Amino acid sequence: MGTKGMEKPRAGRLRRLLRWAAGGFAALALFVLGCNLYVVLETRSLAHDDVADVPVSAVGLVLGTLPGNDFFEHRLDSAAVLWKAGKVKTLVLSGDGGPEGQNQLGRMSEGLVRRGVPATALVRDPAGYRTLDSLARVSSYGGAGGVVIVSQRFHNYRALLLAEHYGVPVSAYCAAHSESAREVMRSEWREILARVKVLLDLHMLGTVPREPPPK
Repeated sequence: MGTKGMEKPRAGRLRRLLRWAAGGFAALALFVLGCNLYVVLETRSLAHDDVADVPVSAVGLVLGTLPGNDFFEHRLDSAAVLWKAGKVKTLVLSGDGGPEGQNQLGRMSEGLVRRGVPATALVRDPAGYRTLDSLARVSSYGGAGGVVIVSQRFHNYRALLLAEHYGVPVSAYCAAHSESAREVMRSEWREILARVKVLLDLHMLGTVPREPPPK
């Protein structure tokens, strides 16, 4: 068989391989898109930009992030507004309380006190390693009486879905984004994958909190 005869079967196999790869990529893209649409459409009516629209609840749950960036500061701004508006009596600060968390909870407390929230209104949840952990534990801190989640809108959708899964009466107050377009884009892309993971965690993997809720 000549060289040209050998090239034809190889070319045919390559085309088939490329078609299978394209089909697999398209299926994966549709799966990711479907997961994201489900999370957003299921929860968007519960996410509020205006504090006047937020229902009065027992606690506000402030989800932790790395201290010092725009996301962190805006969450504290929104938490203070929520408390001063009388929408919640207590703010639960949920984040990594260990050294790896760069003292998230201490910085959150200090920032809220500077914004006029009394220390007596603040409760720390030091085992909020992930959003799943925070929402699984919030009922132990009074969340059974209703929770207002405080984070950016892109994050709130996933947090709201988790709250509903754990049977927590919930709404969300959306903090402002970062002023950095690069940080916003990075966070939005990361959240696209996080929404897929949360559905896998809840409905396929059976993921549980790293530490059990306090009694």
